[in-house]
Amino acid sequence: MSRKDKFFQFPLSCLAYGNNVLERGNDLIGWCVVDAGLKGLERLEADGQDNMIDAIIDNCRLELDADNLQHRALVIGLETLGVTARSVSVIIEQHERVSAFIQQMESLHGTSPFVRIKTGFVWQAVNKAREPSSNGMSWRELSVLCAVYAILGNKGYMRICRDRIIAASLGYKSAKVMCSHMPYRKDKAEPLTVNQLRATLDLLEAEGLFCRIHSSPRKTYFSNRMERDKLEEVVLKKETSRAIRLNQNRANDRKLQAKIRQMKQPHNPSLPPP
Repeated sequence: MSRKDKFFQFPLSCLAYGNNVLERGNDLIGWCVVDAGLKGLERLEADGQDNMIDAIIDNCRLELDADNLQHRALVIGLETLGVTARSVSVIIEQHERVSAFIQQMESLHGTSPFVRIKTGFVWQAVNKAREPSSNGMSWRELSVLCAVYAILGNKGYMRICRDRIIAASLGYKSAKVMCSHMPYRKDKAEPLTVNQLRATLDLLEAEGLFCRIHSSPRKTYFSNRMERDKLEEVVLKKETSRAIRLNQNRANDRKLQAKIRQMKQPHNPSLPPP
């Protein structure tokens, strides 16, 4: 992964936002810009780099209020994520709408895991939603990839069941939350079928976006940090360690039993010679 790669970061629940995919994608980008800007602004101010902040704002061609926190954050976010914008007010409104939705979901279902995804993938999905004939990742592929990444978090690898991925691809941290919120979705989306999920996972795996191993028909492990051979190694150890331990314990039991039998044999000293 290149150091030049840029990433959008947002709560998984954002995948349940909006009336349609295009609205969701556009507003999500706006939210990410301001959120990244707020965090970046805080870091720069903590490091005493006010001159850098002022320079970035001075070079911005948008009409903005340099004393407004959201405006300052927006400019820093645009610079950080490499995004261009035509209107300050539009992005601020996008951030406010998505923030209100996030707060609503948190009040109902608790906090949601965060997604960290390359900006290019999101742009591809938004462009494809706008123009289906365009190349790149579809929204279904993006949402499934976001689901896998959000569930993995910062773990090296994890066993993930398909029901959890289906729920997460719609923006829900569990199947229970999905069932309770689905009737209120504005876009009326339906959960992926098993075949749709399998085909999408196959495509993403073939693109090298994660490793996936089926240790049995009902057990699947994922990793976006390990190479295939390393994941095989850790899964093999995990799946066999208990059996190896039990087999060793039983072997030790047999050795102990043999010693016990030997020690219980009656002692028959040799008779003295006549």
